[in-house]
Amino acid sequence: FGQGCEGEPLLNFDNIYKAIKIVRARTTKGIININTNGSITKNIEKLIYVGLDSIRFSIFSFNKNIYNFYHKPKNFTFENVLHSIKFSYSKNIHVSINLLHFPGINDNKQELKNLIYYKEKIGYNMIQFRNLNIDQDFLTTQLKKDNIYINKNYLGLIAIISKLKTKFKNNILFGYYNPYFENKKTT
Repeated sequence: FGQGCEGEPLLNFDNIYKAIKIVRARTTKGIININTNGSITKNIEKLIYVGLDSIRFSIFSFNKNIYNFYHKPKNFTFENVLHSIKFSYSKNIHVSINLLHFPGINDNKQELKNLIYYKEKIGYNMIQFRNLNIDQDFLTTQLKKDNIYINKNYLGLIAIISKLKTKFKNNILFGYYNPYFENKKTT
């Protein structure tokens, strides 16, 4: 359920909840996934309890100021999203972070520290790096207008992935799509 261009699926909670209940009443086979901003934790919790297996959370940065700048949350907070991720991971739901990558913004030493910190604190299984298609001059100008400091200790995406692989060994996945779970559901 959900894709970035379709709007936030948690706002259509009632229909998604009913759909998952109908599917799970007939079979436990298959993986049911939602792509979300993670804003409505109570809805995520209810979807997990009726049979949701996998969640991809879209995040531009684990830096709260940059997150708030880009996502401009209304009626939710960065902390709500973190709670949604933590709750999902604690229930053994496959959790992917859809990291909207932009060179020079979220590929620096501070972002690496944040990725490590939140992997250890709240948990996630996978990072799916996706390009953020936005005009570079516009983005950096807006960040400066909002007095948002960008850590200039650039590492680059390849170094970020390498350092995360070294730190977490086989306890982290990278990719572009949700992985196939061969033995997740069998009955």
